[in-house]
Amino acid sequence: MRRRQSWFFILFASAMLFGAGGCGTSVSISTWQQKLEQYVRTDGRGDPNVLRNVMLDDSRPGFAVISAEDPKHSTDARGLLLAHKRIGDRPWFIYLVGLVKDEKVDDIRLAAVSPRSGQFRWATSPKNPKSLSSYRNFNVNLGKQRMPGQKEPPMGYFGFPREEDRFNLEVQGNRVEVVHEQSGAHWTTTVK
Repeated sequence: MRRRQSWFFILFASAMLFGAGGCGTSVSISTWQQKLEQYVRTDGRGDPNVLRNVMLDDSRPGFAVISAEDPKHSTDARGLLLAHKRIGDRPWFIYLVGLVKDEKVDDIRLAAVSPRSGQFRWATSPKNPKSLSSYRNFNVNLGKQRMPGQKEPPMGYFGFPREEDRFNLEVQGNRVEVVHEQSGAHWTTTVK
């Protein structure tokens, strides 16, 4: 049932984007945030706990928005749900969001959202080119190790998130940090 909900949402989001702007409409972090809020308001009828039941196409908890049917010509936002926990006096859903452009990860941000009484409070990390590069390089090198003799690994090694990815989440006070265990790439934000 969860897998069906996930695919239904992805198709629904795609249809919404096609209807709003036609093929090739680009997705951004802010678009992803807006679609997540809309999903809670409509599909969840205002209950943010609906986010616990949404899955990415690999059956991990998360929330995705795609811009085009063909991934080779699409910019998608794929948010992996890392935790739902209370920080300070508010509950937060903590995501690591990757923007995947033409099947290659183009940006990764840590995004935390705290929905309460129909209002959404967001905390998002800034761009982190060094961590993005570390994440990309680790996955490309992994692909080359697994496919020796090939010039480039298959496209699956360029996306986000990868099935093998392991992320460690640490919360200290109102500071949230996520570290990609294999590459050491990290993203940090402060929730208020």
